Amino acid sequence: MCYEILIYNVAVRRKFKKNKTLDFFDDHENIVPFRKNKKEELKNKLINSGYKEICERNGIVSFEYLNDDSEMVTLTNKFLQFKSIGNSDIIYKLSKEIIGDKLLTRYDPHLGSWD
Repeated sequence: MCYEILIYNVAVRRKFKKNKTLDFFDDHENIVPFRKNKKEELKNKLINSGYKEICERNGIVSFEYLNDDSEMVTLTNKFLQFKSIGNSDIIYKLSKEIIGDKLLTRYDPHLGSWD
């Protein structure tokens, strides 16, 4: 089974609470970009946490976890996506470590919940 965790600017969570429509995530205006320099900060945190950058194209950066090739991470201007095949515990732990401040929030699309 594939597990996924998404990290957004905390403003996305606030918008979601006001407008809980089924197509919320399809409307690109709802997804607030990260603040200035946040993307670079997240990229550095990933590298320092054991991820290796494998590709950067059109502003999208892909990483893999050095200790487990079933872990994939994608970083854009609007979200950070963790994906795992078979082990949700790893991405929950790693995504929590990466957040580190109150300007970011995690969303679990499988459960439809924020934390």
